[in-house]
Amino acid sequence: MVDNPAAWRKASDVNWQALVDFTLKGVKHMRKDEGGAGGTIINVSSVAGLCRFSFMPIYCGSKAAVLHFSQSISSGSFYAKTGVRVLTICFGSTLTPLLDGLENRIWDESTVNELQTAVRIPQKVESASAAVLKIFKEGPNGSIWLSNDDKPAQDITPEKMKDQFVSEGKTFLVTGGASGLGARYVETFVKQGAKGVAILDVQVENGKKLAERLSKTYTSNVIFVECDVANEKEADEAFKIVLQQFKRLDVIINNAGIMVDNAASWRKASDVNWQGLVDFTMKGVKHMRKDEGGAGGTIINVSSIAGICRFPFLPIYCGSKAAVLHFSQSISGGSFYANTGVRVLTVCFGPTLTPLLDGLEKRVWDKSTANELKTVASYHQKAESAAEAVLKIFKEGPSGSIWLSSDDKPAQDITPVVSEAFADQYASEEKTFLVTGGASGLGAHYVESFVKQGAKGVAILDVQVDNGKKLAERLSKSYTSKVIFVKCDVANEKEAGEAFKIVLKEFKQLDVVINNAGIMMDNAATWRKASNVNWQGLVDFTMKGVKHMRKDEGGAGGTIINVSSIAGICRFPFMPIYCATKAAVIHFSQSISGGSFYAKTGVRVLTVCFGPTLTPLLDGLEKRVWDETMANDLETVARYHQK
Repeated sequence: MVDNPAAWRKASDVNWQALVDFTLKGVKHMRKDEGGAGGTIINVSSVAGLCRFSFMPIYCGSKAAVLHFSQSISSGSFYAKTGVRVLTICFGSTLTPLLDGLENRIWDESTVNELQTAVRIPQKVESASAAVLKIFKEGPNGSIWLSNDDKPAQDITPEKMKDQFVSEGKTFLVTGGASGLGARYVETFVKQGAKGVAILDVQVENGKKLAERLSKTYTSNVIFVECDVANEKEADEAFKIVLQQFKRLDVIINNAGIMVDNAASWRKASDVNWQGLVDFTMKGVKHMRKDEGGAGGTIINVSSIAGICRFPFLPIYCGSKAAVLHFSQSISGGSFYANTGVRVLTVCFGPTLTPLLDGLEKRVWDKSTANELKTVASYHQKAESAAEAVLKIFKEGPSGSIWLSSDDKPAQDITPVVSEAFADQYASEEKTFLVTGGASGLGAHYVESFVKQGAKGVAILDVQVDNGKKLAERLSKSYTSKVIFVKCDVANEKEAGEAFKIVLKEFKQLDVVINNAGIMMDNAATWRKASNVNWQGLVDFTMKGVKHMRKDEGGAGGTIINVSSIAGICRFPFMPIYCATKAAVIHFSQSISGGSFYAKTGVRVLTVCFGPTLTPLLDGLEKRVWDETMANDLETVARYHQK
């Protein structure tokens, strides 16, 4: 467990390549289809392969690679053919010498404070040993197990965990739940088997009737608590009553809202739409957070299309809903979910048929803008569509995500669209770029794209000298950008160091590094070289980029784009090593960019996963699989390749 500059390469070779090597040796010896007797391989990953520890991003990446490799190689017909079980165990902090002096082995000394908050009381070695024994006795092929906190090993295979966000057996609190959309959510989750639902509202008669009707019809415990969410004292009392009744809350839906911008009511509306929502979010986080003894949970904050668009007749309402959007993304950022186990999701509804729209022309801030109401939306979706959207979001939404529900269409994750709205600062014009593997294929397309976008300079790094020189020469003649080619094998530490120096000498400052270089080869003769390019080369240039760009050490900030693949998300049994290196890229990128990294350094780390794409990387792929008997599986993966 070493991420510091002097030792990370050696650590990565031990943690990753050696594990792959002995797995392949084991499979070759044990496989029944080649005369072996079958057997079991247990690969040791870590909780670091599941969580993101910003102080150990390379270790995290290698352990994520172990996880994905093990699942990829064991998938499909592997076990049926070979009789070899491949199991994975992820240990939490355990009392071994591996933890001694860890603060001296992190990649960046400035992350040491995050180390102190992440490492909890370690479990005993005996607990870890008992876990391995349990896994060996009980583990089905391809399963992933967690051993943590001296508890019995738990099967956390994704298929086993897919039901963690079901409504059944969960307790809900819905503000503004007595009528309109809130009442729809209440009824939806009751029908889905919720254990209990608390309706909070100022509409006493409606709330009591709804609670009584649903309690009679379904097995859920549905209660009504009178509460004005804008009133701090009432909110405190209501929350206490709900906890007294249910003991534990799993989900809070901050739905209460008023759409009024006129002079008489906008303050009250703002208190409900904004302060009430913040208050119940904070109450929920405090109750649910795992790092303070809670059980985790979900908070769904209801924003609006008005938080994304600009409606001149309702500027205050628009502002409060934009605040909800930005608050939800801000609080859920960094290592929040990893630390607390609390998901924060946001839904933006388009115009929906509820009483909120009745007589809206009387509630605008300025009567002269009332006519503009007619131009906004000619179609209003049904309330049922909005309720279905909230259910979908609850089941599928990753923490921090933003969803749009409009026009009776299925809810759509619009997180990237909203994020892009804040990204004008990242124009290509006058920026300097370094692209590894930039002489051909996708890399050459990136180079040309950024040159056309007005890049000040682009450095192409590749081993393909002829292609690289020709591309640099052609683009330099056709555009004003300065395009240079530097021969570089990214897997060669010495060459990488020299190439980076040459680029900095030429451009003085680098704004963007795109780690694109990659080889798709899992066969016995070349997998080590491919792994060095796909993983270690990428880590090396990421670290070089961070060191040069980081604002806290005199740099100007910048962006690093790491190219992963759909293979880092899916499991392709014919390419388990490639799959694992790409999973490592994803986890490394998310780990290094976690916590306060961006705030301190000003360096964005982004990851892109491509599906099958028409490049030379796919040519003759059947000859590059790890096991020729798996070549037939290639045909089942992708019939369409994007341009």
